[in-house]
Amino acid sequence: MGCPLGLQHHTPTRLPACLQEFYHPERGNAASVPFIVLMMYAAIAHGECSGCNTLAAVLFWAGAAPTLALGLLRVGDNISMLR
Repeated sequence: MGCPLGLQHHTPTRLPACLQEFYHPERGNAASVPFIVLMMYAAIAHGECSGCNTLAAVLFWAGAAPTLALGLLRVGDNISMLR
């Protein structure tokens, strides 16, 4: 069965476990879960503690920047595989 839109999945075989997880076709989105959890902690810190705005900002940006980078990398990989 072919991939939709002509996309082909090529998983390198000799990569560290975290990169194999990122390049896996079904479980690839799990690579961003730790960073999403940081952003959820930021929302909790912002809502629960009145003086924790700095902590909330640090947690948010510590999670948001890698999530954005992984998303851009994933979209770039998909665009580069289009023919």
